[in-house]
Amino acid sequence: MSLKRQSRRSTRMVAETGAASAAVIAMRLAAMADPTRASSPRQQAELRRMVREKQVAGQQGAWDAATQLALLPTRAMAAFATPAALTPSGYLDACGTLAALWLGVGNAALAPARRKAVGNRKRLSGASPRRR
Repeated sequence: MSLKRQSRRSTRMVAETGAASAAVIAMRLAAMADPTRASSPRQQAELRRMVREKQVAGQQGAWDAATQLALLPTRAMAAFATPAALTPSGYLDACGTLAALWLGVGNAALAPARRKAVGNRKRLSGASPRRR
């Protein structure tokens, strides 16, 4: 993926994650502040889910980032191992490819957290049908 595409993807993911996280925190705080609902079984399950999903998203993000990081040396070598990389413009292209690879590592780490945050925002706001 090109540097421009990875950069745009990274920007979009960070913005979506931040906005969704803020909305989820606000909805959960409002639910926890209501004394009539705070000790309900549903709210207790939500609190347990809240902790567990962060653990799972963190583990998945670390795994995905480690996978991308393991592939990075080979991909970087391939970017610089072309005759075009010996020219100034080819070298700049190879450096852009390397930067895109590093952004890909970060994007892979953030993707599970973004999916959870956006999914929680939909679930807690009632925007999507609930699963039973």
